[in-house]
Amino acid sequence: MRKLPAQQDRSALLEKARVYSPTWHPVTEPIAEVIRTVLVRGVQCHGQGSIVAGIPTYRVLCEVGSLLAQFLPEVLALGVDISEPQEWLTPEWASWWETGDPAARTDTRRRQARLLELVRVWMSSDPVAAYLEDALTPKRRAYRFRTEPPPPYTLHELARIFAWPEQLPTDLARHRATVVVALAFGAGLNASEIRAVKPSSISPSADTVSLDGATLPVRPEVRLALDEVRSCGLFPFNCLGYVSHLPPPAGVKVTTSRLRLTWALAEFSEDATFEDVSQRVGAAVAKRAAIRLPQFRSWPDGRELQPLVKPAQRSGEENEVGRQGQSPNRPAFRLIQGGM
Repeated sequence: MRKLPAQQDRSALLEKARVYSPTWHPVTEPIAEVIRTVLVRGVQCHGQGSIVAGIPTYRVLCEVGSLLAQFLPEVLALGVDISEPQEWLTPEWASWWETGDPAARTDTRRRQARLLELVRVWMSSDPVAAYLEDALTPKRRAYRFRTEPPPPYTLHELARIFAWPEQLPTDLARHRATVVVALAFGAGLNASEIRAVKPSSISPSADTVSLDGATLPVRPEVRLALDEVRSCGLFPFNCLGYVSHLPPPAGVKVTTSRLRLTWALAEFSEDATFEDVSQRVGAAVAKRAAIRLPQFRSWPDGRELQPLVKPAQRSGEENEVGRQGQSPNRPAFRLIQGGM
């Protein structure tokens, strides 16, 4: 039998569990109270009967708390009373979570499903018996067939993504998100191509980007934001990391692949040829975008972002849309209207 990891100071972990509040996935206070109850039980149950795996470290505590902050609101939206997890949390809910999002990583959802099974054990009246029952029950993991790849972003989702950089807590995070969105949606670049871009690769007006000897146009929706990032002196191409490490906008998972797919759809809606689009993103992505085109209303006119006025240039009157609270280190996109 696998040896359980040693638990950190239990009293300190219990104190942290009692005051835990999700950082990346804010929830209402009733949901937060349920999360704290589960975390306290997880700390208390660790090592019971020398077999029950509970919460041994603060890292695991945060991992379980973050998972519950995502899981419980979705269950609540289905009309389930989540106040007493021991009354409704069954292995079927863990399987539901594991297979519910075709776009999620399989290994991540599998680990999260296992944590939800442990939550059921912790909340039972006899954790040792529940753990043994769970361990002796044959598991048949559902295979996750991806019946349909993730679609392009709708303009409603793009609006959230465009507002996302401004909501991030640090300049580096804001600039990182801006660069990824501007180059993935604006020029159809993938993650590795974005990391290869240098500040000198961007034209003075940010309407083109040079990559591997080719000059690629940048969509007008993102030019001003991209140009402003460069002018701020914090152009983090060589330290982009992964955009998935940043707290996401509410209800939207940001990926370069879907941003590129949305770029392809926008190009098709403006009468770009299949050959031109497939040269940039590949034939497979171009086909997926072309299939979605009949469901897409014409790409809106007047879609250019409004200029962002820097403090030295500001007059006494602010633009009413999108400039309140702006600083030269906080690039922002403008909401575009119409579309899907």
